[in-house]
Formats: sequence, C-alpha cells, structure tokens
Amino acid sequence: MLTNQKKNSNQVSHPFRLKLSALVIFLLIINKGVAQNLDAKLANEYFNKGDYQKAKDYFEKAIKSDGSVDQHYDRYLVTLDQLRLYKESDKFLKKLIKSNPDHYLYRVDYALLKKKMDSPEEGDKDIREMINQVKGSPYLVDDLATVLKKRQLVSDNINLYVTARVALKEKQRYCKELAVLYKFQREKAKMIDELLILLSVDESALEEVQNIMQMELAQTEDKDLLIKKLYEKIQSTNLGVYNELLVWLYIQKRDFNNAFIQERAIDKRENLRGRRLLELGEISVKNQDYEAAIRIFQYITDQYPNDYTFVKAKRSLIASKELLAKMTYPVDTVQIQSLIDDYTNLLKRTNQVSDRVEIQRSIGLLHAFYLHDITTALNILQEAIETPRVNRNILAQCKLDLGDIYILNGEPWESTLLYYQVEKDLKDAPLGHLAKLKNAKLSYFTGDFELAKSHLDVLKLATTREIANDALDLGLLIKDNMALDTSGYALMQYAEAELFVYKKDYASALARLDSMEKVYGKHPLADEILFLKANVNKNVGRYDEAIRDLKRLVDEFSYDILTDDALFILAEMYDMNMKQPEEAMELYKRLLIEFPGSIYSAEARKRFRSLRGDRIN
Repeated sequence: MLTNQKKNSNQVSHPFRLKLSALVIFLLIINKGVAQNLDAKLANEYFNKGDYQKAKDYFEKAIKSDGSVDQHYDRYLVTLDQLRLYKESDKFLKKLIKSNPDHYLYRVDYALLKKKMDSPEEGDKDIREMINQVKGSPYLVDDLATVLKKRQLVSDNINLYVTARVALKEKQRYCKELAVLYKFQREKAKMIDELLILLSVDESALEEVQNIMQMELAQTEDKDLLIKKLYEKIQSTNLGVYNELLVWLYIQKRDFNNAFIQERAIDKRENLRGRRLLELGEISVKNQDYEAAIRIFQYITDQYPNDYTFVKAKRSLIASKELLAKMTYPVDTVQIQSLIDDYTNLLKRTNQVSDRVEIQRSIGLLHAFYLHDITTALNILQEAIETPRVNRNILAQCKLDLGDIYILNGEPWESTLLYYQVEKDLKDAPLGHLAKLKNAKLSYFTGDFELAKSHLDVLKLATTREIANDALDLGLLIKDNMALDTSGYALMQYAEAELFVYKKDYASALARLDSMEKVYGKHPLADEILFLKANVNKNVGRYDEAIRDLKRLVDEFSYDILTDDALFILAEMYDMNMKQPEEAMELYKRLLIEFPGSIYSAEARKRFRSLRGDRIN
C-alpha cells in the first residue's frame, strides 16, 4: 500500500517540477530584462545630469547585458568624449568598424576622433576616402550624406555631392541639396547658382525657390546679384521660369516697370493675351505706382484691341490716370476732362449693363467733385439709376453717389431721402449700413449730433468692419466732446472743417483748422485737429507738412486713441510717398509692438513682411 502511494506521489510531482522549473526560468529572464532596463535608465539619467563617469559605467553594463550598441551608441560616445577617454573611444570604434566595415556612421566618427587625437590630416583623409568609395553609387552617396548631415559636416557634405556629380556625369544632380548646404555656409552666390540649376530641371520648384530666396536674399546687394545672374541665364537659355522669377523679384523690389518688361516677354512667348499683365497692373495700382500701371494697361489696350481683356484694361487704364490726376494739387481740370472723354469713348464699346452704369458713375463723380459741374453730374447719375435691369447693388451705389452730390449742391434733404431709400432696400447688407453711416455723417455735418449718434449706435454691430469702426470713431468723437462742451460749438466748427474736406475744398479746410489750432490748443479736439490737418496736407501733396503733423501727434498725444492711426499713415507715407522703406518698416514694427490690438495690426504686419521681402499669398 505504501509503495503504491509513493509511486502515485512521484507521478504527481514530476509535472509540478517541470512547471516550477519553467517558472524559475521565466522569472530569471524577467529579472534580467528588468536589470537591463534599469542599467539603461540609470545611464541616461546620469547622462542628463552631466555625471558622465557614472553614466559610462551604466552604459557599458547595458551594452554588455543586452548586446545592443546602436541603442546607446551616440550617448556612450559623447560620454567618452566628455571624459576625454579618447583611447577607449578608439578601441570602441575600431571594434565596431571591424564587425561593420560599411557602417559610415562608425567610420565618420572614427575620422572625427582622429582629428581630436591630433591627427586632423588622417581624419580628413579618411573622409575623402569614403567619398571616393561611394561617389559612383547614388544610394551610397545618400547613405554617407545622411551621416555627414547628422554630424553637421557641411563642407564635407558639399565635397561629397560635388565629387559625386562629376563621377556620375550629371551636372544638375544634387542642386537642391547643395543649395541648402551653401545657404548654411552663407555662400549666397553659390546658393543662387544651385537654385537656378534646380529650376532648369524642375520648374515646379519655383515657389520653393522663391521661399528660400525671400528668406536668404534680404539685402539689396543680394537681390542685385540674383538679378545679374538671372539676366545671364535668360540670355543663354530659353527657359521662361527665369523670367517668372525675375518678375517676382522685381515685384518684391516694387520695381513695376522692370517687372512689366519681363511679364511682357512671358505674355508674348506663352500667348497669354494680357491676362497676367492685367494682374501686374492691378498690383501696381495697389502699391500706388500709377505711372507703371498706366504703362501696363496702355500696352494691353494697344496690343489686344479686339480681345476680351480690352474693356477691363481700358477701364483700369482710365481709372489709373484718374488716381494719378487726383494726387496732384490743384487738380488739372484739362486732365479731368480728358478722363471724361476717355470714359465716354469706352461707353461706345461697352454693351454690358453693369459695366455701362459703372462707367457712368465714374463720369458723374468726376463732373461733380473735380469740375464742380453739379447739373451734369446729377443728370448722368439719374440716367444711370433709370437704366433697366441694372443690378440692385449698382443701383444702390448710384443712389448713394447721387446723395453725395446733393450734399455738394447744398441740398441735404435730397441726400437724406436717397440714403434712406438704400437703407430700406438693403437693410442688412453692407450698402445698407453704408447708407446709414452716410446719414449719420450728414447729421454730423449739419450739427445735429444727437441724431447722428442715434444712427451710429446702431452701426456698431455692422457686419463690415470698416463701417463699424468708422461708426465707433465718429460716435466717440461726438460723445467725448459733447460731454465736455454741451454747446457743441467747437465740435460744430470741426464738423464744418470735415465738410470742407468732403467737398475737396482743401484751402478752406486748412484755414479753418489753422484758426482752430490756435484757439483750441488744449481742447480735447486738439489731436483731432492735428490729425485732420495731416490728412489734408497729404491730400494736397504737402508730404513734409503732413509728416510733421503726424509726428507731432505721435509725440505729444501718445496716450490718445489716434496714435496708432497716425503711426500707420506715417509708415504708409514713408513707404508710398517718400520711398523710404527702411523708415516705413521701423514705423510698422513700432505699431505692432506698441499697439498689438490695433485694427491696423494685420495690415501693418502684412506690409512689414512685404517690405522685408517675404512672399505674401
């Protein structure tokens, strides 16, 4: 019986012993893994603390226990370097290279170690040997280039690509990579050369090239160098992409005349029928280079008299001449009459109702505001309003224009009726809000400040930011000045000065403002008087006086609500009128720093970047 029990006991214990052994082995493996992980963790912790001696001990334990070199390679090598254990680094790298002779990271690091061990010639020689070994294989070149890039060996990387380019007999290979490397070395001429090579093989890289150039070629001499090289390329090749880049560069420099020359060449070569030239003309107008715009639009109308671009170009041409004429003071009435004749001739070639009405609007406004021929202007605008099938927005705009002309004619009630019509017809639309704003200003001009304020309170929630801001500014002007002077006498005088400006009677406006400045030097309106004077002086071309007034406002009323307005206009004048972009940049920058919440911030940032040469979409 006992024998049988012992036998049964042995039979049960055998599988149990197997399970126990497996569990013990499993636990040993787990413990080993935990120990390995702990060594690696401690090594990295000591490394991060800068305790390199302890880090070295734990890195060696981790490498020995898990057999993985790559996981700890970089930090272990840095640790040995920090401890100046160059002989140990030598032994470590030699062992790795022996077992991995084609591993370029080990070989490059060994070459760098030789340089530290007073053998720089040998280190350079090793890298040159690697370059010569791989130069015929694009794949190996890429492998070695990755290592050289990792170790920030820019000169060696350049040598690798140049040598490989010769060996592979491909002069255009690696141009993008070389351009980036030359950029790091600040070798701008070589960078430009490589980028131009890149464009010769990949025209789709134009935008990428522009982005690099706008960041790296900020100085005038850099851009001049690029222009020189581009002209050399244009003369020696037929690649249009170089003309494209030159157009972009001239636009960055705001040299629209030279941009026009290049764009004209592109237009002819690609038979674009003036489409892109129209865009260039519009850019010139936005930058207030009206003379260049006139030259561009004139070319389109002369070159394509029977093309669909003609009417748009002709209208833009006359509008550019109009803007240029309005910049001179006093305005030349002979020029204004010539513009009216041009618009009248354009009417004969225009069949579309909306285009015809828009042209009539332009003619009517010129008669009213510059020839002071109110009767003719009223007749023209009335005819435009009565045109069948005219778009409701254009119709509303004509009514607003007609209302404006009635103000010139001293008939404010007629103006009010027209503004109310537009308000009613387009209640929640921008033109409806504009009509309400015009009604508010009319009440303001006539001294009915309470009625003006009631209109303006509604407009604070207008959907158009410009209208809402104008309403807010005028509302604050009325509120602040009525609170201190309930008679409103000073404000009424100021409103009359603004009415003179509205009627373009600048001489009367300046006379009124000069007398007010003497009387109200310490009045809350003092800054408003100075600001309006600056704008009038700007309008009549007296830029020095305008700048003087604006600088006074910025210096003497730095706490005032108009300071950011003054800074923006001052920057704009230095940019557009005085042609001093560096001064303009400083003023835009000052606006962004001192008034980050200003309504001008977005536009100031855009213009600052444009002057700096950034690519603006």
